Amino acid sequence: MGNLSVQTQGDEMVIRLNKLSFDKDYLLSMVKRLYVEQLAYKAEISDSIEDIASEINADWWEANGEAFLQDVKR
Repeated sequence: MGNLSVQTQGDEMVIRLNKLSFDKDYLLSMVKRLYVEQLAYKAEISDSIEDIASEINADWWEANGEAFLQDVKR
C-alpha cells in the first residue's frame, strides 16, 4: 500500500499517509473515532451498550418527539 504505511518505533506505532490520497477532515473524524473506540475498550464496555442506547433513544423520542418536530413541515 503506497498511500499508507504503519511502522513501530519503540512504544509507538507511526502511521504515514500520502496527503494527496486522504481527505484531512475525514481522517480527523476517523482518528477521533479511534480514540473513542480505545476509551470504550479500556472501560470494558460490552456490546450490550448498543441495546441500552437504543432503548434510551426510543424513550426520548416517545417523550419528546412531538415537541421536537412541532415546527417541521410534514
